[in-house]
Amino acid sequence: MSDMETTTTEDKIYEGHVLKVTVIEDAILGTPSIALIVQDGNGDIGRLFIYNHPQNGKETHAELGFGCRLSILYPHMRNMSDGYPGLRVDDPNLILKHTTLNNSNRCHYCGKAEGSKVTCRKCGRVSYCSIGCLKKDAVKLCHYLVCHKVIS
Repeated sequence: MSDMETTTTEDKIYEGHVLKVTVIEDAILGTPSIALIVQDGNGDIGRLFIYNHPQNGKETHAELGFGCRLSILYPHMRNMSDGYPGLRVDDPNLILKHTTLNNSNRCHYCGKAEGSKVTCRKCGRVSYCSIGCLKKDAVKLCHYLVCHKVIS
């Protein structure tokens, strides 16, 4: 994303480009858009806002949640209302969801694929490869700030 970031206030649509990203934090639902934190293949981290996509709680988290891999056609970089850049998708059909590459068992702290050994007891949505990673996520990354029980 760093090669796509812009320092101007103008929107930029990258016609003919595809950006592949991995969701590295749970989707934030309940607003006009679905807000995601994503990481591209270069390791750059950015924000992604998806508009006009149905928000169905657990179903949306399953297809757009932590560990999901997406390809965004014609990425649209813009300065959002808070003044910081973000990717905006108005047409959900411009997102290809690589469901075979989703890894909801990925460790929420270190990212290793063996994250199914320990699960957060409060929210039950995130897994860790060890008690050590669970504790580090709680202390260093303050998981409690985003930890909540999903209401079905």
